[in-house]
Amino acid sequence: MDSSDFVSEVYHRVKNNLQMICSMLRMQMRETESVVAKESLADAIRRIASLSISYDLMSSMGDVDLFLLLRRILEDHIAFSLMPGQRIEFEVVGDRVKVPPSVNPVHLSVVMSELVMNAIKHGFRQTRDGKILVDYHKEGAYMVVRIKDNGVGISCNFSLHLGLKIVKSVVETDMGGEVLILPLRDGGTEVILRLLWG
Repeated sequence: MDSSDFVSEVYHRVKNNLQMICSMLRMQMRETESVVAKESLADAIRRIASLSISYDLMSSMGDVDLFLLLRRILEDHIAFSLMPGQRIEFEVVGDRVKVPPSVNPVHLSVVMSELVMNAIKHGFRQTRDGKILVDYHKEGAYMVVRIKDNGVGISCNFSLHLGLKIVKSVVETDMGGEVLILPLRDGGTEVILRLLWG
């Protein structure tokens, strides 16, 4: 087995272990009667599943395609999080580029998963239908990623909850980037990430 096959096998095993943890947490969630505990366990499952996505792509592709990573995160989290009768569309816009070796796809998965979870859980909590748009482009040494939703929006003096604290910490500390969170004039929220890229 050469080194690339060995690394792919390691990624594959990590992905399988993460999926096993998710399965155990789902069993625990079914056993508990506490609504708060169920919500916390569901959030934990989504967070671990986001790590599994990046390892799955790394094990099958080697170099991770940014477009495919973002699309997979949106597909999986929307499918997992929708309430009965709810319909949320999504779109990813950007060139097909590889995630460079200097950028950890796991960090990117964590950040994007938290932002998608935030949009679904808070942005669309009062509505049945909505849309999440993710677009990205290169600006010099940075990749700029914009995440927009047409949900209820945020107030100008909002405070960071756990998910956004995770985003801010990972982007600024682990990725050398910046996060900007803005309310949109016509409703909804836009998050702008500037990530060191390459």
